[in-house]
Amino acid sequence: MKILSKKFLHPRFWPNWLGLLLMRISIYLPKSWQLFAGHSLGRLMRLFMKDRERVARRNLELCFPEMSQQKRKELLSENMLTMGMMPIETAISWWASDKSLEKRVEYHGLEHIHNALAKGKGVLLLTGHFTSMELGG
Repeated sequence: MKILSKKFLHPRFWPNWLGLLLMRISIYLPKSWQLFAGHSLGRLMRLFMKDRERVARRNLELCFPEMSQQKRKELLSENMLTMGMMPIETAISWWASDKSLEKRVEYHGLEHIHNALAKGKGVLLLTGHFTSMELGG
């Protein structure tokens, strides 16, 4: 079975490989460093990806017209910081050990799932489209 096509070794893919390497390294950093790196990346994204910021700002205006402009501005800032955490959280969900994940994930109401399954019923889990949703498995 071929795992990697040689075409992905072409120099045009090197930035992708560098990004994956940095993501992989990030899982070994202390949590405080991960937060710092992710939030710093979010600030860079806000600085260089103005189109994404513009889309997010417009979405907030449409979804929360009653919210003050200052509150929407704060929410936009928080959103951009969270977006910077996405690559780190994705790396954690892909490569961190089960033991490490267990320390990060909290379950609320897990007994309801166990009870339904014990009764032979199916369970449907729904989540918001958050950057950390992959941590749920």
